[in-house]
Amino acid sequence: MSGQLVNIDLLVKGCHGLPKMDLVGHADPYFILTVTTPGGEEASEPAFRYRSHVHYNTGRPVWNEELYFTRVPVGTKVHIQVMDKDHLSAHDPVGDCELLLDADFLERAMLATASAESVAAEYEPCTPPTATPPTATPPTATPPAASPQRSRPTSSSGISRRSTGALGSDAGDGDGGAGPDGDDTLGRVSTSGAGDAASGLKQLSLGGVSTGAASSVGDALSSPPQFLGLELQMPIRAHASVRRPTAGTLSLGVGCRPCTGGPGTGPGCGTGGLLHRGPVRYRTASSWVAGKLTGHRKPDSGWRAYAAYKLGLAGLNEFFPGGAQQPWNRAYDKAQQVFNSKALRAAVHTQHNMLYADNGKQKRRGVLRGGGDLVTLLRGGVRNSSRRYYTYCINADGAMCFSETGAKFFSDFMSKHAMHADMAEAVVYAGEFTLLPPGLLPPELQQQQAGQAGGAAEAAAPPAGRIDPAEAAADAALATAAAADCCGDKAEGWTLVIDNNSGTYAPASSQLAALGGLLRFNFPGLAVAVVDSLAQKALLAALHRRVPSRCPPPAPAKK
Repeated sequence: MSGQLVNIDLLVKGCHGLPKMDLVGHADPYFILTVTTPGGEEASEPAFRYRSHVHYNTGRPVWNEELYFTRVPVGTKVHIQVMDKDHLSAHDPVGDCELLLDADFLERAMLATASAESVAAEYEPCTPPTATPPTATPPTATPPAASPQRSRPTSSSGISRRSTGALGSDAGDGDGGAGPDGDDTLGRVSTSGAGDAASGLKQLSLGGVSTGAASSVGDALSSPPQFLGLELQMPIRAHASVRRPTAGTLSLGVGCRPCTGGPGTGPGCGTGGLLHRGPVRYRTASSWVAGKLTGHRKPDSGWRAYAAYKLGLAGLNEFFPGGAQQPWNRAYDKAQQVFNSKALRAAVHTQHNMLYADNGKQKRRGVLRGGGDLVTLLRGGVRNSSRRYYTYCINADGAMCFSETGAKFFSDFMSKHAMHADMAEAVVYAGEFTLLPPGLLPPELQQQQAGQAGGAAEAAAPPAGRIDPAEAAADAALATAAAADCCGDKAEGWTLVIDNNSGTYAPASSQLAALGGLLRFNFPGLAVAVVDSLAQKALLAALHRRVPSRCPPPAPAKK
């Protein structure tokens, strides 16, 4: 199969037997996975790099991190380095292992994957998760029905929806460990590549790792993984600072399929280099301080205080090959005040860390398989019986960071683009977005989706002020009811309306089409409409008017 391109699915399940790295506690492990294509050893950056989340105080972390790739050439190397996070000093390397995807290994992996898929039971239809109020008794953590797969061939439904597992302290020390501490391994792979050890690999279905009860909409998106392919028990070569020959064992699942498709079929097996194709991982964090400032004083549908979201988008270089090329707006006076002041820069950086720092507390994690899962995560864009608007930044690492915004001072202050970007000098893109349920799409955007010439027409000037409270409540009820039918890539009638409304970064309108393509690639099943905040001001005002929190409060009547 020399010269052939393949699709590779990886499941980094976890480790066991990691050495004690901390004076107090065991270790705080995470991993860094890099993919290097043939001839790319001399490049300054690998073809792909990913850092996992941290598990605290454990020697048996369970990550269950999925990574899908297409256009993978024979001879590609997958390198995994296990690290120990330190809070007061540099992070310590624990050890590493490497897998060579040579022709012999890929042929065996492809055969095993096809065989496992042929005997796998049929998945049940997609069943939308149900929002569980925070006062209700959490349901038992049983695997829900698998969802339609995200942008994958019909024969590749190998991994069901599940959580990456915010297990917390000692989370990996229970039954969900990466493997038993015995000799019943499923094959060994040398740290220098697959080699002869590949002949000992067996096909299997990985699954049954539970990460806890589903107690909210976000948790209901999750279920234990079921992976069809090979599992490798890979010895971790200890770093020189670790005084032992090996540093434990890493469990890695590998699925392999032929690369199908061609030019003109969208991002996939057409032209170009290695492409990361998902899935989209999300992380949410809540802050009671931010919630206090923005008026989120009561829990709402399981979400505590003020939530910030971080989504890891796939395929960024396919749509934005230049990366972060939108610099902060030097002509914007408010941006000048922030970026030119050391004190304000430090304050915004602290604000970013308060919302986005991954300290293992007040975090939820999971995987989005399509647009329906995004609608479910945001509960149809409704909070406290009112539709919402969000500000977002897509940063250089492909992370889409966003939070709810509003016209009130603190709601606006806690959702600044500079905060989402952590004061980055440049971003990939920035603006605002909202979710529109079936029946609320303006005619101008209906025309854009129908593909009529000229794109979306400019709307007539809307009436001033907000819509009537009864009409706003009806909109929210419509969105909540429609969101109940969404899951996986099932989001019929829903539209993500996104714009470039950012004074801080002032993204170029010419990149709106690329933005729409990126989001359609990551959220199949969800329609995406882009709005130019400069050329379509009336349309933007009409969209804002239907979201009461986005409109300025009415001026008090004069006495």
